[in-house]
Amino acid sequence: MDDLRRRWGDIARAALGQGHALLAAALTEAQPLTLVGETLTISAPPNRSATFGDPAHLRALSQVLLATVGRPLQISIATAVGSERGDRYRAAEEHPLVREFRQKLDADIVARERVDEATWRERLLLREQQTAREQLPAR
Repeated sequence: MDDLRRRWGDIARAALGQGHALLAAALTEAQPLTLVGETLTISAPPNRSATFGDPAHLRALSQVLLATVGRPLQISIATAVGSERGDRYRAAEEHPLVREFRQKLDADIVARERVDEATWRERLLLREQQTAREQLPAR
């Protein structure tokens, strides 16, 4: 279970990488509670009940878990009454600057994660290198 908790961010990123943006966003607000046998119970905030209640999203989550964890798991959802993490997320969404950016860019927040500065700089460098490679003329 500890390994699953450590890899939860990887599971959300894998969902996003497979085109499941709503599921990835829901996973960033959820957390694994228990793993008993082959049943994983996930704590999810009430605002994500529609996502986790959708059979298509649950199938996608099952596939992501199989690919990430390496074994099939049954999924059980426990709706959290409220969570500090979800409260912080909602507060951030309501911040005037965030609302302004979302409106100007016609954007939505699909995932978030905390990273340390070294990881952020590493990802930025990789992104810059990828952009530079994409700008090279095709041979």
